[in-house]
Amino acid sequence: MASKKVFMMQQIITKYWFLICLTFFTACGLFLGLRLPADELDSLIKAIDKRLLVGLVLFLMSFTLDSQQLLKSVKFPLPVFWACLVNMVFIPLLGWLMMPLQLTVDFRYGLMIAASVPCTMAAASVWTRKAEGNDAISLMVTLLTNGFCFLITPFWLEWTTSRQLSVSTGELMSRLVVTALLPMVLGQLLRQPAKLKQLAVNRKIAIGVIAQWGVLVIVFVAGCTAGRQLNGSGTVPAFNAILLVWGSVVVIHLAAMGVGYAGSRLMQFSNADQRAILFASSQKTLPIGLLIATSASMFGDPNLLGEGKGIPFALFPMLLYHASQLFIDTLIANKVSKK
Repeated sequence: MASKKVFMMQQIITKYWFLICLTFFTACGLFLGLRLPADELDSLIKAIDKRLLVGLVLFLMSFTLDSQQLLKSVKFPLPVFWACLVNMVFIPLLGWLMMPLQLTVDFRYGLMIAASVPCTMAAASVWTRKAEGNDAISLMVTLLTNGFCFLITPFWLEWTTSRQLSVSTGELMSRLVVTALLPMVLGQLLRQPAKLKQLAVNRKIAIGVIAQWGVLVIVFVAGCTAGRQLNGSGTVPAFNAILLVWGSVVVIHLAAMGVGYAGSRLMQFSNADQRAILFASSQKTLPIGLLIATSASMFGDPNLLGEGKGIPFALFPMLLYHASQLFIDTLIANKVSKK
């Protein structure tokens, strides 16, 4: 009887290890962010280079990606364009429609920030591979949405909030090149020799697991950063306001997944492409959202709405969107990979 329980526990851990670790790393990050002294927390965050981690994850994903799949996504770009359309047009429009429902001005602005930022840099491809989808599509969506976010994100935010943004195009583009484009190009170049290509094929699952651990560390750092921001934000909004905005981001994420998937079926994309679109069309990146919500030249201005009237909790919807998508997409990836 005892051995049967142990076996069942082993099965659960094997099946849901990532979800268990995700919960643990998120909780630890938030706890340390809220509790550690500022100098110790800064040292911890600086010791873990988040950009390097994102670059490493994308490098590993690119190294194990069949070059023919990447070429196919370029020659037949409709799945990529469809995912980009849902991510950068449908989601912002839905966010705009749900803005008036929010109970605080912080959450109204924050919801729109979460809806307007580009696709995640690493997570979309990791989840696509977990679901046995075409990760070439998710990588291309990452490049395109992040590459044009300096135009698209300010457009949506200025149109929906009537606030002029000062966005450094050079900063965003350099971040994209160093963090995403360069690692992906290097990964593809490294797999060209026959022996290294065979290594990438033989060790694809193991390399994918390493990439997932990279994502977990990224989530931990994001949790620390979020905890620090929340710790300095003052009085927490009412519980019903938090519950409403949390429900809103979950609805937006699931709606984007549904529209992306339904459209891909209607256009008769392959099953692998449909699975990639599930994640690439609906996921949103945390770093750019936090930058916009906290930067003094953007929505982090303490006098944004008048003298002494800022929106310190504008980052909250972005944090909720990010955390929710990780848990939801882990469950969905586990489910669709069995089909």
